[in-house]
Amino acid sequence: MGKGTGSMSEDRLTHIELMLTELIRITGNTNSIVEELRLRVDNIETAFLELNSDVSTLKSDVATLKSDVAILKSDVTALKSDVATLKSDVAVLKSDVATLKSDVAELKAGQKRIEADIETIKENHLSLFEMFGEHDVAIRNLRRRIV
Repeated sequence: MGKGTGSMSEDRLTHIELMLTELIRITGNTNSIVEELRLRVDNIETAFLELNSDVSTLKSDVATLKSDVAILKSDVTALKSDVATLKSDVAVLKSDVATLKSDVAELKAGQKRIEADIETIKENHLSLFEMFGEHDVAIRNLRRRIV
């Protein structure tokens, strides 16, 4: 038992030492892998926080855009109303212009009639002047001035 047992114990100790060495190596590798994973998780968390920040910024931008679009829609509605009013005003103005054209045509016709009447009066005046004679007319004009 002495020698055999001692050799066996040494073999066993050597085997345990090898196993411990292997366990230490495995533990070192595991710790290295865990540290690498921890760094990756930290990087992922950082990226996630940046992504959350970007999403918040995008949400804010979208809210601003929605507000701007609502304002634009309101402005477009107001512009449509203004255009409708302008169209109505233009229609009224067209009607007024047509009426004015008609009135101007009537005035021109009236003016031509008046001009013709004046021409007739001139001719009549000339005829009267010839009838009574120039002196007779002058005497009558003087009499009216004296009175």
